[in-house]
Amino acid sequence: MTWLLRFYQSNIGLKVVMALTGAGLFGFVFFHMLGNLQVFWGERILDEYAAFLHDHPTVLWLARGGLLTMVLAHIHAAFTLTNRSRLARPKGYKNFQRSNRAELGMRLSSIIVLGFIIFHLLHFTTGTFHHDYTHGEVYHNVVSAFKLAPIAIFYMLANALLGLHLYHGLWSMFRTLGVSTPRYDGLARNFARVSALTIVAGNVLMPLAGLIGLLPAA
Repeated sequence: MTWLLRFYQSNIGLKVVMALTGAGLFGFVFFHMLGNLQVFWGERILDEYAAFLHDHPTVLWLARGGLLTMVLAHIHAAFTLTNRSRLARPKGYKNFQRSNRAELGMRLSSIIVLGFIIFHLLHFTTGTFHHDYTHGEVYHNVVSAFKLAPIAIFYMLANALLGLHLYHGLWSMFRTLGVSTPRYDGLARNFARVSALTIVAGNVLMPLAGLIGLLPAA
């Protein structure tokens, strides 16, 4: 275990942790999007899907525990690497190059995405920030939430930033894991781009449909 701890504390180890947890979080976001898109199949389908998840609390809480572990590990690795980078060049650069701007964009988008995730949980999971929340009626909660223009627009903008974060994160993951070689460079970049655009399109489609009235009231 000692060698594993030493590896984790190294810069390479932290980058590998960021890459692997990032891949896991991407998988969650993708399947979460697929589940949510069932809103277009109607009230019964979406509510039955939600009920199925809550009828298996052991699996649900194991998934939540794994997700929380990945989020915390991802944040810790990112925070540690950022601090080490800052200490290595305390005066910073006067002129930001393209890589520096991308790094700054990742940091800012990370903060905003984290804030969005917290809001999303308080909005749809606990109903704390939902004006018309009804426990167990997921379709109703989605439709009533996205009828409000500020909420729908906020979700669309937040998911656009999430897509930007995913694109740079997936691209960095391939480089960290050594997949982004000259031979596979174009394939890796295209995968990151298409994956990010797919997530954005799927997640934006729901608030957009709710905003323009394409989701019938429950």
